[in-house]
Amino acid sequence: MSANNSSHSISNPIACNFGNITILRFLIGTVIMMENLLNIVVVCRFAKLRTKTNAVLVSLAVVELISGVVTLLRSVLSCYLTVNTLCTFMAVVMFILLTSSVSHLICVTLDRYLAIIYPLHYHVYFPIGCLLGSTIDDWNHFIFCCK
Repeated sequence: MSANNSSHSISNPIACNFGNITILRFLIGTVIMMENLLNIVVVCRFAKLRTKTNAVLVSLAVVELISGVVTLLRSVLSCYLTVNTLCTFMAVVMFILLTSSVSHLICVTLDRYLAIIYPLHYHVYFPIGCLLGSTIDDWNHFIFCCK
């Protein structure tokens, strides 16, 4: 009888941890969504913040907002569905979002590097068309990888 009680007490913390992980995912997704919505609203609201670097940062915030939505969906759906196909689909979507986020960060890094190293020739080396083209290319990769 004591062996039966000890096995029962071991299974409860595992179920509790799964619930805590689900709640943690939900909270992380909510925080990600709120902070990225705030970034998007602030840049769109104030005209002084509408620069080409901030345009890429807003695009990055949109990608991260989608990432927050996917995290929320995953936390909610994991309570009801335990299908391997759903897990695989969510993993692929998160990989695509991660790739898009990294490519946006590379674009911002290159933009800031050129602005610091070549301040007088910055607009010649990195025109707005090049920046917008790379941002559109990042979104094309995101859209076509999802199809």
